[in-house]
Amino acid sequence: MKFQEVTFAQWEQWKPYVDTVFLPWTQLQGDESPWEVTARLAQLADILAPLERAYGGRVVTYPALHYGTSLEAHVLLERTMERLHAFGFRYCVIVCIVPAAQHFEGASLVLTANAPEEMRHPLVALWHDSAT
Repeated sequence: MKFQEVTFAQWEQWKPYVDTVFLPWTQLQGDESPWEVTARLAQLADILAPLERAYGGRVVTYPALHYGTSLEAHVLLERTMERLHAFGFRYCVIVCIVPAAQHFEGASLVLTANAPEEMRHPLVALWHDSAT
């Protein structure tokens, strides 16, 4: 489900079940042409859509981080994940188009553009491994 689709009452009701947050990151630097930005947004949507459909009762998708240098994005994503963990999300999953060059301390997982079936496996493995 999308972040903006959830009311406060629903958050309180669903909090025990929604333990995973997706943090989309388009990895834009600001020098892309309009058609390149459009393509990146479409690629990110293509990555997220099957995951949101498959795991809608367990995950919520936060608004995407679009612009920033690699360092700026890293700092902002780490700060955001720290807050989300404090809000009660057990897993923070960064979803991006290309593999990130840096390690994210607060990320439970970083998913990139693969076939939807390939992306599901590490996500399910994360949940399964944590349950045992």
